[in-house]
Amino acid sequence: MATAKTYCVLALLLLGVALTAGRVSSAERDSFDSAAVSLMLAGYEALENEQYEQALEYLERARKLDRESRVLRTLCGEALYKLKRYDEVIGLLKGEVHQGEETDSDLLRLLAYSYEGKGENGKAIDRYKDILRQNPDDEWNRRRMLELLKQEERFQELIAYYKPLLNPKRRSYPRDLFHLGAIYLRIGGKQPASEYLGMAVEADSTMAEAYQLLGNIEESERRWDSALSYYLDYLRLRPGEAAEMLPRVLITARQAMRNTGGAGREDETADSAAWAGFLDELDAREQEGDTLDSAMRRVMTIGAEAIGRLDRAIEINREIAAAEPDDEFSRRSLLRLYYSTGRYEEMIPIYERIVDPADVSYPNDMLQLGALYLKKGESEKGRESLEKSIESDESMARAHQMLGHLAEQHQEWDEALKYYVRFIELEPEALRESFDRLAETSLKAERPELVVGILEEAISRGDTSVWAAEQLGWMYFNSDWTDKAHEILRRLHKKGSIGENGLYILGLVQMRQENYEDAARSFAEVRERVPGYFLSYLANSNALMLREQPEQAREVLLLGLERVDSTNAEGRRELMYSLANVYHELGDEESTERRLQQVLEISPDYAPALNYLGYFYADRSRNMEEAYKLIERALEKDPDNGHYLDSMGWILFKMGRAENALDYIRNSLANLRKQQRQDKEYSEVYEHLGDIYLVLGKTDLAREAWRNSLEIDRDNSEVERKLNELDKRKNQ
Repeated sequence: MATAKTYCVLALLLLGVALTAGRVSSAERDSFDSAAVSLMLAGYEALENEQYEQALEYLERARKLDRESRVLRTLCGEALYKLKRYDEVIGLLKGEVHQGEETDSDLLRLLAYSYEGKGENGKAIDRYKDILRQNPDDEWNRRRMLELLKQEERFQELIAYYKPLLNPKRRSYPRDLFHLGAIYLRIGGKQPASEYLGMAVEADSTMAEAYQLLGNIEESERRWDSALSYYLDYLRLRPGEAAEMLPRVLITARQAMRNTGGAGREDETADSAAWAGFLDELDAREQEGDTLDSAMRRVMTIGAEAIGRLDRAIEINREIAAAEPDDEFSRRSLLRLYYSTGRYEEMIPIYERIVDPADVSYPNDMLQLGALYLKKGESEKGRESLEKSIESDESMARAHQMLGHLAEQHQEWDEALKYYVRFIELEPEALRESFDRLAETSLKAERPELVVGILEEAISRGDTSVWAAEQLGWMYFNSDWTDKAHEILRRLHKKGSIGENGLYILGLVQMRQENYEDAARSFAEVRERVPGYFLSYLANSNALMLREQPEQAREVLLLGLERVDSTNAEGRRELMYSLANVYHELGDEESTERRLQQVLEISPDYAPALNYLGYFYADRSRNMEEAYKLIERALEKDPDNGHYLDSMGWILFKMGRAENALDYIRNSLANLRKQQRQDKEYSEVYEHLGDIYLVLGKTDLAREAWRNSLEIDRDNSEVERKLNELDKRKNQ
């Protein structure tokens, strides 16, 4: 039985035959019509039954009766296409396409499909364009052409041919909006991409891919809050993608937290609101019995941390760690959370569990573990961990720095200096912030030349800053390279670029060179630049005293007391203490005593002033009980101080307790010898020793002590007088 489709095709074929029959002779027409129709029908039925070889045979026989028939040519082309004989299709049909003329759409279709089958996408696209010019509503062939345009990355054309597909009444509308947005994003059109993707999720809120691309756009524009919100919308729809999305969510969440001040905020806006909704939804699902996989639960911990729900984040991470003993993510999250909440002790067992010498993170893990041990006060474990950090990676700069701190605490100055120097070698940019500690340690280790080398290297690498030059001058000064210090600082001063610190050091250098006049000028310039800098007044007065100008020294110190802020207790104390010394040199005993009392009003336990005032009283045989108490308090602060021991011995001697005094004086000399002191105060202790021996009747020992005193200070006329009297007595 013939179908309706067969009758339609038959009518088409008869029409084709009628159109060509006029070109044959009337004698042949009856036999042609009958034979052509029969063969065409047979060929078409074979095509319908997918018997393509047989169909081609019938159709080729029909074509022999009429080589001009386009219908027969098209049907032959269909059979050849089905047999994937694309070159023959193209050779048969391409001559039918003429510029500016309308061509049968089936013929164009066969040409487009055949070019596509050969991989000649450009030619296929041209034929599809011909089809769409004739029939713009041909959606099927439009979409086939769009796929080829994508493959050829002809994105601008894609946009032009996609837009006609946009129809809110079509079911494909949200998907077409998404594709158009994705194309715009591909060519860098972020704004139109964002608009079309936004329209896509408005049309269909389940368009997960659109949320993901919107998140990508917001992330690229560093709008972290909205990026995070879109990523969370994506994860709501695609929870199975949590593991894949975790790194991106983690980065975005951290940036969003950084912008809003970090964890600990319950600020339900922007990223916080997105996280809160996301977490509440997942918590509800868990309560209803839904089991979330570990990846999604990791995302939950990030969110809980982001909005300050730290206890919840810790709880989830603990659950993951308990369920998956080898899960490193949860443990490292716990480490971060414990650190942010100050729960340092709880971090130690986690680190102890995860550290693995084969892991690339091992050096840093040992560094962190060492730091935690130090926080806990376990210095040996801290040292061991830090040393392992360096053993596994010698370039761990912070481990060197912490080991330096540890050695410094134990007064292992050489060891501390070694670590500090290596730290600066690894992190040269940290030189300024670490310099004071480095310099102080080098001085205690008696190796200032190491720091000199670091500064010289920094300058040779191009550090032309005033700071570097001033610090180098300071270290030259501490290395006893006075001339070098003077040269570099004088050059800065001459150029007018020297800072207050450099100028102060220059003054110290000039004092060492006994150039007291220039030193006084340098210190005076410092105090004019920085009126509240008390050290400049002290140094200036000291230079003036060395020039034997006590009156000017007094005026400088009084000026300092006027200018130094009243809240600077240390500065005012030192100025008053120095002022007491100046008054003593001027012979103004009343002012000396008053200034020392003022020092003790500011700092009641200031040992130098306690000793000074106590000795002042004892030397004048005044207020002896008070003097004794003052020296006693000074010795409580510094029991091994040779000068304080001498003062106590002198007071006891004045109080008639010579035997007790002798012990203190001997201890004083022993401590001063350790310090290798050879100044006039050392001479004075020998003088006191001689006085005590004389009272005890030990004249030979008294003579020996006074002679030792004169060897140190040959200008001490009082000791010389005592020796002469002793010699006279011996000769009588």
